[in-house]
Amino acid sequence: MDRLIDKIKTLSLRKKIFWLLAIVWMVVIFSFSGQKGDESGGLSHDVCRVIGYVTQYDFYKWTEDAQERYIEKIQYPVRKAAHVTEYLILGIFLTGAWYDKKKKKYIRLGVPGFIGIIYAATDEFHQTFVSDRAGSIIDVLIDTGGLIVGVLIMAGITSAFINYLGD
Repeated sequence: MDRLIDKIKTLSLRKKIFWLLAIVWMVVIFSFSGQKGDESGGLSHDVCRVIGYVTQYDFYKWTEDAQERYIEKIQYPVRKAAHVTEYLILGIFLTGAWYDKKKKKYIRLGVPGFIGIIYAATDEFHQTFVSDRAGSIIDVLIDTGGLIVGVLIMAGITSAFINYLGD
């Protein structure tokens, strides 16, 4: 335990902040995955309704039935976009926490990617224990896609500005 504490003490402020952000974000993802099926469905339904109001200038004039058809039509892509977004953010945080210009490139990018993919798989496994939810290999692949984009975005930003960010 002392060795871990010594290791944490030697991390730069940037890395400490990104580790904290990554851990907090994993808790956020875990809490979304822990929602029962009807709670999760209700949340995405509400998000889709807001999207309708924002993107369809006369959505408020539509009949309730027309609004529901629109919501049903966009709900699947909105839910999958949420997966991509959650893991894109996680990829950014993990890369910010792990990135070090002295490490070989495949380690700088591979470790955050590996951590994120393992987390995505365990998160989907976690959903198999939640009422009216199921784990999905497709969702792990979608999560992985978002994660890789996040890792690449942050790696590009960090390598471009590493002199300003430290270590």
